Amino acid sequence: MWGEAFRGQIQAKSGYIGRVMAYAGYIIRDGEKYPFYLTVNNFSGSDSKMRKLMGAALRGVRLEL
Repeated sequence: MWGEAFRGQIQAKSGYIGRVMAYAGYIIRDGEKYPFYLTVNNFSGSDSKMRKLMGAALRGVRLEL
């Protein structure tokens, strides 16, 4: 999900119930762990598309740290 370039840099646990999807975990940079929690409620579209969008958002945050 995170892509080969981000291997070992994002550690997350996912959760899903109904139309609510969430990820919680750590983004790791230079040995520092930055906690995050990302949730989407009542989304439209497919689950797989939302997972891809959430993954892209977390990769973007990692690049900005």
